[in-house]
Amino acid sequence: MNKNPKILIAALTIVTSIFSILPANTNTAYAAVTGEKKDEFSEILDDYEDYVEYYYYLDYDADKMKNETLNDASNDWSEEQLLKDYFSKLDPWSGYFTVPDYSELTDSMSGSFFGIGATVEKSDKPKGIKIVKTLAESPAKKAGLKAGDVIVRVDGMDVTGIDLDEGVALMRGEKGTTVKVTYKRKNSAGKYRSKTVTITRDEIKVDTVSTKYYKTYKVGYVRVTDFGERTDEEFDSAITKLAKKGMKGLVIDLRDNPGGYIDTAVNMAGRILPADTLVTTLRDKNGGEEVYTTPESDNNGKDKTVNVPIVILINENSASASELLTGCLMDDYDDIEVIGTRSYGKGVAQGFLPDGEYVNGERILKGYVKLTTAGYFTPSGLSIHGIGIKPDITVKNTKTSTGKIVDKQLKKAIKELEKN
Repeated sequence: MNKNPKILIAALTIVTSIFSILPANTNTAYAAVTGEKKDEFSEILDDYEDYVEYYYYLDYDADKMKNETLNDASNDWSEEQLLKDYFSKLDPWSGYFTVPDYSELTDSMSGSFFGIGATVEKSDKPKGIKIVKTLAESPAKKAGLKAGDVIVRVDGMDVTGIDLDEGVALMRGEKGTTVKVTYKRKNSAGKYRSKTVTITRDEIKVDTVSTKYYKTYKVGYVRVTDFGERTDEEFDSAITKLAKKGMKGLVIDLRDNPGGYIDTAVNMAGRILPADTLVTTLRDKNGGEEVYTTPESDNNGKDKTVNVPIVILINENSASASELLTGCLMDDYDDIEVIGTRSYGKGVAQGFLPDGEYVNGERILKGYVKLTTAGYFTPSGLSIHGIGIKPDITVKNTKTSTGKIVDKQLKKAIKELEKN
């Protein structure tokens, strides 16, 4: 096993990019596992228990976890189903990924994909794959697809009865290749009509940072949806853009941000704090520590730090890297306020551990084990796990009679920055 797994800090497995990907279903009703198959599964789980014992950071009951997995299992299960079920019992963030699963996950975090550019979910009425939204300038949008359309066939194959991830895999592919999509759309009379279009796949880039500038108040606004591989670069560009406009205050909106890569959060802190400032410390179960500090300037020695008052917006869905960045700035940045509601409270990090076996002297990669491998602590030494971050000013949003959200949190943030 790799002793230096890539660190991911996210409240949920992040695969919310061009497609929604669900794990393989391990809850299908079968007869319970028996006989030699049960013995085989038991031996497999014994082997993986060593991995858990060595790496896993939180407390767990090994015997209970194994017994519950064997009770779930049946003779029809594959080893992949067994391992997905087993590791899902540790906590909401651990799991087992096949190589394709892992590829989907890392693709979603890279901010760049090859496909048609639509967010989808399973549809039961009518059956198929429902489009939630098409991304701007995407092949799907250019082909006329829109939210509410239900895809029923892909390259002639019926996708109404297959798993969502299988249907998604059929629509993904290399840039420049084509895929035929048959979809149903409801007309004004409430009836569904079918249409087939040919879509040319392309590279899909998904931005994780968006900006606004409130000229009247000279306040810059940066919304960060997750901490992907390119988010720090997008954040740097956004801050530079707003600084040129003459902003006198900055709102960083981390609401509903589930987290992402720790290095991304550290680099973003480096855009606000001086070089070599402590951001966080990771500690594993064996006493090992890894200290993260803001990087040295890559701007020819010029000061790139932000010198304006900052308000960070958080809510109950702000987690992991969002909390890490917020906690760091609360400790290290004097001119800051946090507004919103108490954050999620996830102060642990996950690592991906390659899982393979040797066949004829060659190591064959089977998949990846994702485990909670460490806890992270703010510069002052605090853990927010299970606690969350309490904002300096608690503000709850409200809704109108029509269900529209009234963003009182953002209004309060701008009002506070007006005081400076």
